[in-house]
Amino acid sequence: PLQVDLSGRLPSELEGVLFKTGPARFKRGGQTYAHWLDGDGAVARLELGHHGARFSVRFVQTQAFVAEEAAEKVLFRGTFGTARDGGAPANAFDTRLRNPSNTHVVEWGGKLLAFFEGGLPHKLDATSLETLGLETFGGRLRQGMAPATTGNKTIDSLFGLGYAVTAHFRMLPAPEDGTSEPTMMTWAYQQDLGSGDLMLRLLEFDSCGRTICDEKPIRLRGCSFPPHDFLCTRGHALWLSSPSEGNLLPFILGAKGPAQCIGFSSQKGSTFHVLTRGERSGKARVTCFEVPAYHPVHFANMWEASDWNGSKRLEVLGNCWSPADVEQLAENGTSILGTWADIAAGNFSEVIPSPLMRFSLDLVDGRVIAKGACSDLDHIDHVQVHPDFEGRPTRYVWGSTAAPGQPGSIRLSTRDGVPSEQLNSGAARVAPPQCFCCVNVESGRVVDFWSAGRRCFVDDFVVIPKIPRSSFAAQDCRHAWLIAPVFDAARD
Repeated sequence: PLQVDLSGRLPSELEGVLFKTGPARFKRGGQTYAHWLDGDGAVARLELGHHGARFSVRFVQTQAFVAEEAAEKVLFRGTFGTARDGGAPANAFDTRLRNPSNTHVVEWGGKLLAFFEGGLPHKLDATSLETLGLETFGGRLRQGMAPATTGNKTIDSLFGLGYAVTAHFRMLPAPEDGTSEPTMMTWAYQQDLGSGDLMLRLLEFDSCGRTICDEKPIRLRGCSFPPHDFLCTRGHALWLSSPSEGNLLPFILGAKGPAQCIGFSSQKGSTFHVLTRGERSGKARVTCFEVPAYHPVHFANMWEASDWNGSKRLEVLGNCWSPADVEQLAENGTSILGTWADIAAGNFSEVIPSPLMRFSLDLVDGRVIAKGACSDLDHIDHVQVHPDFEGRPTRYVWGSTAAPGQPGSIRLSTRDGVPSEQLNSGAARVAPPQCFCCVNVESGRVVDFWSAGRRCFVDDFVVIPKIPRSSFAAQDCRHAWLIAPVFDAARD
């Protein structure tokens, strides 16, 4: 590990290890990857304490990474379009996809796991960052060339079909009454090759990493593209599927990656899929709520609430593309993920804003009320809440956005102190992320923000609770630190 030079002083009570992951290599043997999300994953380790800060980073030694490192060329196709040299003829009918393990990382139950949404997570040593192999959760999940199923385990095994695990997980804090301990929630999926529906298994682990709940497979009907994020409480789990459709023939013929073959449908809306969690018996019930064509980007939180008349509802916070933007993309025939070529060149004119939304789902009569949750912002991303308020009512949401006055970001007032000549009124609706902000979802206003500075750009952040934790009152949801990497374009 490298001893890090510090600017300023670390809070004395901020002590521990922070892990961060992401795509970190985008070229192999002179060939540039087709998409940023195909990049080889690397895990960084930042240790904070009385000694200051120590930093180390290491590529995840996946099967594809090791083989391509030795060959010094691309050998495997990527989910987002990276392929071997030689065009479609050299890639046709090879449906094996690389698992770059580049999306998320978590230390839980004595294990450090690096995730990618199209495969199983990799186990790492939490100190050396050495890759230890794939995590199958005690043999419950099978690695395969694709996360798909025929509905028959024998046939699935014969054709090499397996599972993938979402890269987004949820940490549920211990109940206030102390009746149980904190748990981690995640889910595995397979695409049903017969119906096209998504088959999910919700998994829950205690603090020792033991499986305490493995729900029987549930079916998300009409969901042809795995949702990127989900929400969970001790009583419910929720997914929002957008109106997607696809034709995988170009992928099979070697012309595209599978994600490039999925687009939006203009004929359908979106669907909330709500799982009512059973008592350890494995029983599960899924209720669907139809809404306009919102496309979820990231979720912040969900909690159960009751009205005076006894009706029960779920309150959901997240940032989404609007139905108008989704319908426009459907008309244009644009793939869900689009292209990163313009963004890599510094052109943000095609980036779609994702405002903070609040959805109220009435569990009795099936109604859904959708409304904007922040009048000060047109765009926010990587929304999060205080970890102690996961699954509980919360007043504040943090997120990343553009610098104040830039497209999509905080409207300025004279108190903000940003000269008007710095404002950008160009065609772009979203500017690059340079700021962290805190939104009061009760008032719908930004109550705090921090800007990284000119030509400095922020990554997504980790929320660290401050100690001691005084109570679970709403005002305490800001009692935390935010830690994140910042890229200084002027220096680096």
